[in-house]
Amino acid sequence: MYWVNMMSQPECPEGRVFDSPAFADDQTALLVSLSNDDTPYLCPGEELPINRAVHLARLRSYYKKCKACPHRLEAESFSVHAQKQLEEWWNQREEKGEHLQDGFGNQSPNEFTVQTGAALARTFAIMLWKRQFEQACRNGSDESPSVLPPEPAIVMGHDLSERSLEMMRESVLRVREQGCRIIDIGGVTPACMKFAVEYLKADGGIHVVSRQGNDFAVGIDLYDWQAVPLSSESLYEVQNHLRQSQTSRYSRNDGGLIPFPIRKVYLEHLKKLFQNSRPARIWLNTTNALVIDLLREIFQELPLQLVISPRPYQHQPGELLDLKQLHTFQDQFFEEDCDLGLILDRQGQSCHFLDDNFREIPAADIISLLYEQIKGDDTSHLNIPLVMFGEEVRAEAERWNSVPEERIRYRQSLREYFTRGMTTARTRLGYDAMNRYWFCDPSPVCDGIITLGKVLQATSGESGQ
Repeated sequence: MYWVNMMSQPECPEGRVFDSPAFADDQTALLVSLSNDDTPYLCPGEELPINRAVHLARLRSYYKKCKACPHRLEAESFSVHAQKQLEEWWNQREEKGEHLQDGFGNQSPNEFTVQTGAALARTFAIMLWKRQFEQACRNGSDESPSVLPPEPAIVMGHDLSERSLEMMRESVLRVREQGCRIIDIGGVTPACMKFAVEYLKADGGIHVVSRQGNDFAVGIDLYDWQAVPLSSESLYEVQNHLRQSQTSRYSRNDGGLIPFPIRKVYLEHLKKLFQNSRPARIWLNTTNALVIDLLREIFQELPLQLVISPRPYQHQPGELLDLKQLHTFQDQFFEEDCDLGLILDRQGQSCHFLDDNFREIPAADIISLLYEQIKGDDTSHLNIPLVMFGEEVRAEAERWNSVPEERIRYRQSLREYFTRGMTTARTRLGYDAMNRYWFCDPSPVCDGIITLGKVLQATSGESGQ
């Protein structure tokens, strides 16, 4: 198995092709090691052990963590040429560590375990307690509050993967130990999670979600008291609190758990976006079962029909569509006589639209359509900026010419930055580098269902004119 995986990576980081005879000898050494003493190894930063075969395979494939491993010199079974290549690689300047972007857990399950996620949830609960006390102190004249503040209310939800449920159970236990009141909303999409924190006026939110397009890599998204999804520096702050190994508890009491059926309320909110939609057959490709379930229920009372793709289109947010892979889906689209296609990522946020000829509708056309709609609704005459683009797509946005320059603002394509940027600039529409469309609904949110509703509203308005 390891031999096959290694052969699928024929180049080393420097771009040199592996020396074939030496490479074959290395693979033989790896296979021989399977029958040797299976002493467990532990990669830097990981919590689950690996055997010697995996250790050698990672070492030979220039696994980035091997640079910091005390066992990296165990390359005696490799050829002289391979050992020289490894030594050159070790002496290279260290690369910067990975940046935290939108949420924790963009790593393998071996790096981000259930225990890691639960520890972060506990740390976030401690930080919310600290905020409660700081607010209470500001309201009083003393350094310590005269009245103990109420326990933080934290909305907690998850997606439907088995590993997410496991991490959710462990995280709930850790948060309750801190005396926080948990509002359990069950399986929800990221947009529904944000909606719940706002609707319930909670002090924060914890959402356990799958990462990297599979059920095994699971992470955690955090939301502050304004329902803003935390990114980058805000996540580093949580991580730093965790590293300080704080053991203090603000309360000795169990905060309790209250289940709340947010789905019904959220469905009513979504249905308003699809009112007056003209009849259409929508082809949907996504692995997010929660999105599919919500759209099916929304469409029940509308002249809209949902056609689900039997297999997922494999892609990552921000990537261009692979036309060769896309071509394999067109037979179902035409057989079902669909009018519009929508491809969503696992989170249900990154969107690609397809027209009735199964060709991708450029983001510029979608933005132009939506801009015309919000421009017609804008009666302030104050020339307020209406559209926000990700800084990474600035060059593309400038070429589109669909929005006047004076009505555009730019922010980095991270959810926290985009949310705060749209709020500050009072923009009503956005598009970032992850193919996510943003709307003020009433606060900034990116979501595939909301985007579909807005597009159908805009096209229905066009057809009625």
